[in-house]
Amino acid sequence: MRADRSRTVIPIRERAHGVAMGGWGLWLTIIVMVMFVAGLSAAPLYLETAQPRAPITGEVSAGWPPPGIALPAMGRAVLAIVLGALGAGLVGGALRAVREGAVRLTGILLLAGVALLAGSVVTIVLDIAAAPFSYDEHAYTSTYWILSSIGAVFLGTAVLMAAAVLVHVLTGVVDAERHLELGNATVYVWTCVALTTVLLIMVHVHPRLVAG
Repeated sequence: MRADRSRTVIPIRERAHGVAMGGWGLWLTIIVMVMFVAGLSAAPLYLETAQPRAPITGEVSAGWPPPGIALPAMGRAVLAIVLGALGAGLVGGALRAVREGAVRLTGILLLAGVALLAGSVVTIVLDIAAAPFSYDEHAYTSTYWILSSIGAVFLGTAVLMAAAVLVHVLTGVVDAERHLELGNATVYVWTCVALTTVLLIMVHVHPRLVAG
């Protein structure tokens, strides 16, 4: 994200210094996303603690989710996280490749990364579609649908960003000297994968911890 990696920086003196405008925009976006996910993650914690509890043991009597609402299987969520992490790893590998001047390898890694990230989005969508409940049955079911959907949106924007950089690579805009776009995309994609992982933990792992 250094200014000397940007194609649009007008150097002052001999070389540009500091962080380019795109880099500052990325970090501000990440701060907003982290705060947003922190607020979303607090919702299931608050709603679960507000459930009716037994007067003596203090155990949640209604359950999270309550009896009659089955927990969705974790397989697809785990697969989505794995696919997302692999895709982000390939995008990071593309950044290393372009720094070494291997433009063809950069394109191949980016293409594979986009495919894996897109597969992660599809997996989350399938997980939502296969949920054994509707979104309006209980506070937990609403939380599950909302948090999972936002995770899919995060990864979907990561796909779009990585795909846009792929177009830049294929058209010769990004190279070993000017690859700010790919550097920003790498950070953003990893951030999306990490935040989506947090959201999926809140709807899949947290209820199991409560029940355990």
